[in-house]
Amino acid sequence: MSELIGFVAASLAIIVVPGRDLTLLLANTARSGRRSGIATAAGIMLGHAVPAAAAVAGLTALLTASELAYAALRVIGALYLLHLGARALADFVRLRRNGAGDSGPPSCAARRACPGTHRARIPPGRA
Repeated sequence: MSELIGFVAASLAIIVVPGRDLTLLLANTARSGRRSGIATAAGIMLGHAVPAAAAVAGLTALLTASELAYAALRVIGALYLLHLGARALADFVRLRRNGAGDSGPPSCAARRACPGTHRARIPPGRA
């Protein structure tokens, strides 16, 4: 049980260090509320737990010992990244063809403002 508490503490420390995790956590919390922020934090911790569990299970030792397994994992990872890139490019092309390329993400079209586009209005002479 103490290992789990230590892991959760370390995960929380990693989450609050400025970076992608904290940016995602703050954006989701600001956009959708506390419950969404808690779910995001839990997802980030799960994302940290999977490689940690794989290391504990001996996957790291297996990949270190087997050059073939390591090469296969690298190729699978590269193919997955290529797949993600191709999907992103296809989505971009599809949006451009539909004329929605300049309006931001599709979910923003129905809203008055999209996340990250809000600008505070400062009265003249107060800046």
